[in-house]
Amino acid sequence: ELLPFVFQCAQAGQSSAPGSNATTPSPPSDPRLAEAGLRIFAALASPYAGTLRQYLGTLHATLASCLASPSADIAAAAVRAAAAFIGAVHTSAERDAFQSLLPPMLAALGSALNSGDEASAQDCIEALMEVADEHPRFLRRQLAETVGAMLQVADAAALEPATRQLAAEFVLTLCEAREKAPGMMRKLPAFVGRLFGCLLSFLLDVEDDPAWHRADSDATAHEGEGELFEFGQEGLDRLALAL
Repeated sequence: ELLPFVFQCAQAGQSSAPGSNATTPSPPSDPRLAEAGLRIFAALASPYAGTLRQYLGTLHATLASCLASPSADIAAAAVRAAAAFIGAVHTSAERDAFQSLLPPMLAALGSALNSGDEASAQDCIEALMEVADEHPRFLRRQLAETVGAMLQVADAAALEPATRQLAAEFVLTLCEAREKAPGMMRKLPAFVGRLFGCLLSFLLDVEDDPAWHRADSDATAHEGEGELFEFGQEGLDRLALAL
């Protein structure tokens, strides 16, 4: 009884009516209802993955449409729901059925950034990071595109430090997935240099604070360090150990 209602909620955020020939996304009929439905799907994914298995086809179509929504909140909620199901399904074949959703998931991230909605962008990255941590092999087929997109975000100096840090954390998570996906990241020829350069640039996040020049104790040793500085140090260590 609950599932038809949740589907109805989520479908209120579809970018165009099923079967329509619209070439551009139309506004969702009820953005808040759609986002709520997608959040419910994300919450149901893990405990009820077996029950929802028979609805994966309908769910896939609903998520694909919501990912293309002009509403950043709906698209981000769809990314979270898709990531939740990717992590919850029991077989690699069921997981691979979601492969076609990865490009629109990355597109939703890009749309959020282009519109200046970094909160939604951070939600997208965090959801994708869960996939990278739990099922890194899922990303193998589109690894270059996914890693390239994240490095582009991490390198973007105009973005908030928290957004850049999350993107770098995503790539580091894949580097450290040696047991689940051995050697996968080494197949990308240029990524090591790009990630190294990105993390090195994080070390430049230091303000010219007079207290730093007079630092003579542990209490003042970190004066002037920006949000990215410590992560850059830690990230370089993790990268060296992972590779």
